[in-house]
Amino acid sequence: MKSRDSVRHAAVIAVGAAMYALFFALGRTMETQGTCAGAGRLLLPALPVFALLLALLLRAGDIRLRGRAKPFSAKRTFALLLLVYTGFYIIVFPGTFAYDTFHQLGQIKNGAYSMHHPLLHTLLLRLCLIPYRFLGTFEVTAVLYCVTQMLVMAGLFTLTCASLSRTCGDGAARASAWFFALYPLHMCFASHMTKDVIFGGACALMLALAVEAAVRPACEGRRLVLLTLASTLALMMRKNMLYAVAVWLVLLLPGLRRKRVRHLALCTLAALALSTAGQAVLKTALHAEDGDFGEMLSVPIQQVSRVSVKAYDALSAEELALLDAAIMNQAYLNYDPYISDAVKDGMRSEVLRENPRAYLELYGSLAKRYPQEYFDALIELISPYLYPYAHYRFSRDYIEMRCKDENPFERYYSTPLEQNETFAPVREWLEQHVYRTGAEDIPVLNVIMNLGVISWAMLFLVLREAYRGDWMRFAIGLLPVLLFGTYLLGPVMQGRYIYPFVCCLPVLASREQTTKAL
Repeated sequence: MKSRDSVRHAAVIAVGAAMYALFFALGRTMETQGTCAGAGRLLLPALPVFALLLALLLRAGDIRLRGRAKPFSAKRTFALLLLVYTGFYIIVFPGTFAYDTFHQLGQIKNGAYSMHHPLLHTLLLRLCLIPYRFLGTFEVTAVLYCVTQMLVMAGLFTLTCASLSRTCGDGAARASAWFFALYPLHMCFASHMTKDVIFGGACALMLALAVEAAVRPACEGRRLVLLTLASTLALMMRKNMLYAVAVWLVLLLPGLRRKRVRHLALCTLAALALSTAGQAVLKTALHAEDGDFGEMLSVPIQQVSRVSVKAYDALSAEELALLDAAIMNQAYLNYDPYISDAVKDGMRSEVLRENPRAYLELYGSLAKRYPQEYFDALIELISPYLYPYAHYRFSRDYIEMRCKDENPFERYYSTPLEQNETFAPVREWLEQHVYRTGAEDIPVLNVIMNLGVISWAMLFLVLREAYRGDWMRFAIGLLPVLLFGTYLLGPVMQGRYIYPFVCCLPVLASREQTTKAL
């Protein structure tokens, strides 16, 4: 047994060290040189360093302090979370918004809905707009939305902590509650109008209940129903989750002989059915159109655009004609390595549908001639997640807090939304030192809010389960990793995109009560 454990430990350390060394080499080379060419010179020296660090950290992962934690209280946890979130909300009152809110409010105003954004979240915005018809003020709408979201988030996190208390003990539940209360992103996002917030809370609860279903024989009945509902909510709030769950279910197939795994798989399948039916009902009721498939092409768009900028004179007249037909106003020359929107917004999806073969051939031809540019375009787009960067230098603010400069209500309803002036200096300081750069100039915060550190921590916690030989926990931990993989194909990396994985960290970090204490 010890020999088998030693082989597993060595294999996990080798795989983990190779992964981190590769990410480090690619990220560091891209950050300092603007290209991945030459990353191999860093790869080999980094391997033994990461192997040693992983060996130390994975061994330390078994340590658990003695002592009896105070009993977990769901009521006190809910009150704590709501108190902290309300305290921060007073600073940003009556609320703040991400740029997606502009598009969703436009859909509501014009009655032309699209599944590009989650219809469930758009419907929530629509319901919160009802008071405007009677009061003519958007402050009430903003308050209604933000208070609703804070209550929902406090509830989701309380249920997550309650699940952790049953599987991992009161100490893990209480520590997680403090994390959900005091980690900066939770405070900032609780009253921030964006679909990623509720999605993050649903992901945390889904993951916690999945662990409970897999490790606790008593997890039946209403808790399995709650797992199904949490999974349904997560699936309806982001399409990415559908792809991750589909692959995850395939990975669970070898364990179906176990009753608990069957329960977990059946709950997930039920959630898939419920979310699909729910989306169909909302789509029909709102007469919503399908989302633009061009949203799935962020990486190819970046790759072709990078080549167009770097080697424009080498492209043939036929190739340029194809690009000009598919992308309006030569938007491909607006290439920004860290966000695809500058090019994607000018794309004519209907042109791609009419002649897909020609564009596949163009994509393949450019890939064959400019493989380094293609690879660099991919790595530079995802580099904020790939590597703990030294400076947040990317195109979008770390957290977009729209209200002061560009008000989504004013754009569509010609009615301004006024923030209170009492805390204006605090908001200005937060915008300058936290929202724009992820607190890169503030010690400690610049580490715990670093996108690369967050993704590396998540990957480490999943590796830890493989190191321990807890294959059930490892399989469940793969769900956020699979979800993370879909985000790497997205248009941009920033704080709200990493948020669901931040929400999952306490669940991944907590250990069952059977863990040996030292």
